[in-house]
Amino acid sequence: RVFSPWLDLDKIMREKNIPLFALESQEPVKDFDSYKALYLASDADIQMAETMLKSADMNVKMQKREWLPNISFGYRRNTEQKEGVNGIMVGVSFPLYSNSKRIKAARERRQSAELQVEQARKDAESQLQSGYQQLVGLQQVLDHSDVKMMQESIDLFSKALHHGEINALDYYTEVNSIYEKLQRHIDIHCQSAKLHAVLHKNEL
Repeated sequence: RVFSPWLDLDKIMREKNIPLFALESQEPVKDFDSYKALYLASDADIQMAETMLKSADMNVKMQKREWLPNISFGYRRNTEQKEGVNGIMVGVSFPLYSNSKRIKAARERRQSAELQVEQARKDAESQLQSGYQQLVGLQQVLDHSDVKMMQESIDLFSKALHHGEINALDYYTEVNSIYEKLQRHIDIHCQSAKLHAVLHKNEL
């Protein structure tokens, strides 16, 4: 599982070059393939489809075991000869035809289950690809947003106002512009966190 760090932890991780990592394994999530493995392993639709496929496999095996012959016993008196003869009749039948239809139906259900697994994986991968690309784009914007510099700029403008180097109008104009940038940064970070939640919805 991977979770998006909040602003304070995000700042520390960037300053110390700590990559985003998986919670349990502590391994860095460096590329799409590793992220894809984490996502698909917990997708509920894929798990459901795979469970149905296992059930279909078991059904095929069970139907194959039901080909065993039916043995019947009976009593018969043969009167075709001059003297009647008593005997036992033994019958053996192999349910090849009737069972073959059930095996065929079981195999068709298995093929259908395989297609459902394949479709579930395609849908999950498509959703992941789209979400991951959005996440990468948001991350690039966050990487180019220097929050520390903006905060230092606010402090500098405050000192300049206090020492009379700028007037109040210039101060509020500049500071308001910085706060708007900080708000955009927070909004983008919230979008990133929401997108992480969507991509890991099956683990929440």
